[in-house]
Amino acid sequence: MPKIELDYHSDVLGKQVSCTVIVPDMRFKAPYYPLMQLHGYSDNHTGWMRLTSIERYIRDFPILCVMPDGDLSYYCDAHNGPKYGEALGAELPALLAHYFQIRKEWAVGGLSMGGYGALRFGLKYPETFRSAASHSGALDFGGQIMVDEDTRDESIWRLTGPNPVGSDTDLFHLAEQCKNPPAIHIDCGTEDGFVKHNRLTRDHFEKIGLNHTYVEHPGGHSWGYWDHHFIDGLAHHFRAWGLTEAASL
Repeated sequence: MPKIELDYHSDVLGKQVSCTVIVPDMRFKAPYYPLMQLHGYSDNHTGWMRLTSIERYIRDFPILCVMPDGDLSYYCDAHNGPKYGEALGAELPALLAHYFQIRKEWAVGGLSMGGYGALRFGLKYPETFRSAASHSGALDFGGQIMVDEDTRDESIWRLTGPNPVGSDTDLFHLAEQCKNPPAIHIDCGTEDGFVKHNRLTRDHFEKIGLNHTYVEHPGGHSWGYWDHHFIDGLAHHFRAWGLTEAASL
């Protein structure tokens, strides 16, 4: 499949940024189905390509997949710092729609920090992202769970500010406020350190009546887990897009 390393100037960030774009081959006619795949805290935009078989998993489908560099941002607009949430959740989809023939209904997935980011983008920008999938998401970030567990340090304070509960980094708050939520999928390994936070998020979504799917699988916080379960997120997106190919995954 064609792969593009896209370097562009972000007006929101005021700097040059990079992302990897996988483009469907010539078998498929546009408009393509757009998927944004988010990396974790210790990686960059190359992680999904280097450490999983994502290209092989999507090669037989009309999917344009973009993998942006979210730095250490948790894909939010920092209280005291850059606005990666707006840059990647709003500016980047608009830029790609300018250069490529893509459908309006985006899907977004991610692992760990990117799992949190996927749910945040879906709940913050539901008019853009109609499907969101979190794998081993760091769902304690930016809201009530984090405050209850007192896990903040200086780097987190710069992102969330002193009062994250009820802000747009708080997934619980975003879920309560979202009028037209996307299709949401959450999975996590039973040996993953984040499984407790995923269960608390599941419980809150159930409490407020937010429709979602939640699944636990054997495994920990590892690329082996994310490579294996990426296709679960992909099947979820297919169902949201109304694609019958989901049955083959």
